[in-house]
Amino acid sequence: MYIDSYLNLIRWLLYKLLMPMSSLASSIARSIILDLGTDSLKPFIEYLSKLFPIMRINLDLINRIFRKALRLGAWTMLKASERAMLMALRRYLASGGVIVSRNVIEIVKRIYAEIEIHSLRGRAILVGIITCLRRNIDPLSRGEEELLVEGLQYINRPVPYRTL
Repeated sequence: MYIDSYLNLIRWLLYKLLMPMSSLASSIARSIILDLGTDSLKPFIEYLSKLFPIMRINLDLINRIFRKALRLGAWTMLKASERAMLMALRRYLASGGVIVSRNVIEIVKRIYAEIEIHSLRGRAILVGIITCLRRNIDPLSRGEEELLVEGLQYINRPVPYRTL
């Protein structure tokens, strides 16, 4: 019963993510993630956050994440606590502090994953993760580049040929 509901969730997400797209150019012009709730993407965002090789947090990384969130328009989509966390980390690291906590690193990875799904690259990796899960393949066993290529191939397929 649980597997059927999980597969139905995957089908629904693929429908919501990819049915409006007809080409790569139109997918860039449209934001297809904004109408999806983050609750439905939660299991997939966890896979996405495990793919990022963030081992150490420094000021350059936090500034890069901050600028990317502003550039993609994801800053307003983040929760207030996540925005406050990034701002506090920027101030703390700018004053010479050092982050060694694994919990903080995991939180930053999750925040980065939520920012990344607003870019075409992040959406393609997310689609690659969904297609791997649909075929019962562990997405973590594949590389980030393979998931990106698989997601882009799926997005660029004509709608009648989008089968899993």
